[in-house]
Amino acid sequence: KTYSAWIDVEGALGLVLAGAGTALKHCQSLIVEVEEIAYWDGQMLYAEAMAHFADAGFVPVARDLESRSQHNIVFLRPEQLRAPAVRIALAAHFDRP
Repeated sequence: KTYSAWIDVEGALGLVLAGAGTALKHCQSLIVEVEEIAYWDGQMLYAEAMAHFADAGFVPVARDLESRSQHNIVFLRPEQLRAPAVRIALAAHFDRP
């Protein structure tokens, strides 16, 4: 079975991913909160999170501007980008003023 996930764990992303095992194997899409500035000890920051999800086979497709150094990123599996409904949704999102 496949699923989507939203990971918002206030600086504990590295801990969550370290304990996730193969949980992302069947995940098709993710929304992940990341920070560019460390607020917590040992925190996984933006660049490391981007590398981790790329290594896991995800592509970033959108992000918000929650704050200057904290935002949510939408990741998809590359095959999701070929789905017509996904392409239409992304085009509509990026076509907004």
